[in-house]
Amino acid sequence: MCGICGVINYSRNPENLNPDLLLRMRDTLIHRGPDDAGIYISQDKQVGFGHRRLSIIDLSSAGRQPMCNEDQSIWISCNGEIYNHEELRKRLVIRGHRYRSKTDTETILHLYEEEGIDCINSLDGVFAFSLWDEKQKLLFLVRDRLGQRPLYYSCGPECLVFASEIKAILEHPVIKREVDEEALYHFLTFMVTPSPFTLFKDIKKVPPATYIIFNKQGKLVEQKEYWNPLRHRKHEHLTEEICIERIRNILDKAVEKRLMSDVPFGAFLSGGIDSSTNVAIMGEKINQPVTTFTIYFEDELPGPQNEIQYARRIAKMFSTSYHELCIHTDEIIKCLDQIPFYYDDPVGDTISVSQYFIARFARENGIIVAQVGEGSDEMFAGYQRYINFFNSYLKTANLAKYIPSFFKRAAYTLLIPYFHLGCPSGRQEFLRRLSHEEELFWSYEVVFNEIEKRRIFSKEYREETRSLNSYEIVKRYSDEFNSLNPKMDDLTRIAYFDLKLHLPERAMMRGDKMSMANSVETRAPFMDYRLIEFAMGIPASIKAKGNIPKYLMKRVAEKWVPKENIYRSKVGFLNPLRLIERDTVRKELYPWIFDSKLRRKSYFDYKYLYNLFEQFRDWEAQDYRKFEILLMLHHWYDRWF
Repeated sequence: MCGICGVINYSRNPENLNPDLLLRMRDTLIHRGPDDAGIYISQDKQVGFGHRRLSIIDLSSAGRQPMCNEDQSIWISCNGEIYNHEELRKRLVIRGHRYRSKTDTETILHLYEEEGIDCINSLDGVFAFSLWDEKQKLLFLVRDRLGQRPLYYSCGPECLVFASEIKAILEHPVIKREVDEEALYHFLTFMVTPSPFTLFKDIKKVPPATYIIFNKQGKLVEQKEYWNPLRHRKHEHLTEEICIERIRNILDKAVEKRLMSDVPFGAFLSGGIDSSTNVAIMGEKINQPVTTFTIYFEDELPGPQNEIQYARRIAKMFSTSYHELCIHTDEIIKCLDQIPFYYDDPVGDTISVSQYFIARFARENGIIVAQVGEGSDEMFAGYQRYINFFNSYLKTANLAKYIPSFFKRAAYTLLIPYFHLGCPSGRQEFLRRLSHEEELFWSYEVVFNEIEKRRIFSKEYREETRSLNSYEIVKRYSDEFNSLNPKMDDLTRIAYFDLKLHLPERAMMRGDKMSMANSVETRAPFMDYRLIEFAMGIPASIKAKGNIPKYLMKRVAEKWVPKENIYRSKVGFLNPLRLIERDTVRKELYPWIFDSKLRRKSYFDYKYLYNLFEQFRDWEAQDYRKFEILLMLHHWYDRWF
């Protein structure tokens, strides 16, 4: 991967675009590209691109970016990998295009010359790129189908500034640092800021599968979602056996094409179904042992709560070059302290610690590209909570359809006085959504629901946010789903919501930012867009047969992974925050919240928060989620403000 940045200076103020400024912006991203660097400034000093390179394909200087076509009328700065670039290259050479490098980025340039911005429909890969067309005087900002690579921008009265990470944008003198309070409201719900929000008021993110076109005056010309899996889903009769065979074929090809690399590569191995399947397929494709990396924490519980035994078993079975690292608990807080710098638009969980350590471990052992297993659980009903919610949703929602809206709202209003007498906020929120005819499922994980947010806010902020409701985000996705495929089952609806919110903004950004913090590129075969398209067309009765989470993917994995590794209780990521002793949390981490400069903004009732944290028992799942999202928010603020 790489780091990109740039400026369109439509005010012509020389302070907004000069080589020193562009270099400062670019070099905030050195962790994304330690191998090479370049800048481009147009002759009229209105357009500037910067690039930091992590060399993966064609390690020579011919791969340096920003890169231009033959007559220098088109310039590109790209962060990503195009897996089908050699196939596209052959077609383009036949059409008369001449290459100066062996890079995949140059293929985008030539393909754009042939097809314009529609060329992105031919690209199979992960990417975020900026492209300047001098003849048309247009800037294109493009993010890949599943949002696996980040891209941010700020469009103000003097200039447009963009970059792979917000820290590069903040280097520009016209950018003000203000909290987007609407984004903050939604962040507390979803643990991430939904596109196009970031927590910085004047900085937006390019949504997944979207291109945005600006002219030289900074005016928005067009914004378009160029791909949606529901539009590409095939309507066909599927059986379980057909699905198994099709997924195996897609997954086999997805792993193989992600082996494209001119530098050492490996895999992160947790011992779960997905990473084990990934390693097994990789082993079939290469003529040497797969290099695998596994980490665990010294205070992790032994037995079924620790997957290390399964990782060791897979490594031995497939004769991998196995690397294992034990992380000491006292390293967790040190790592948490660094994370806000690499995120700059925060993800409100601390699982990032694990991903940071395993990426660092891989890089220390010479690995620059690693395959990972993210994406399968969300698309193939891999969590028990999905199954439980799917069943309860159907029963409750179907019954509620026959009750007039007036009666549902009236009943909820009558019950409100009794909610404060011990009714759990989750149950109260469920009844509120039901009575207001909102979607019952909002995302993989809601941390603070609408009722809980009102309780943690200060009186002043409660009044300011009275008109806000995070359901507006969910409704956007619900309306999309209904317009594209209204007859699909609710398990597919759940997957769609996570595909639009949880996967790109949490899971993918967590992986991208933590791996790139260590100059490691990660690739996720289970996020192959063809696999996503197919998964969206599989009925719930096949995906979760017999209410077994991830039933279909378990059947798929039987070809490669032993059944004892497949048919066992799911462990999932261990949240390292739970390993820190409570007294240490009070001493070391409470000050991150209660001594934070964010207190000056008067968003929260800190007396209520303190009492809330003190009531938590044993750091149960929803307890530590609430603490960690506020911990990461306050620490983010202190880092950037």
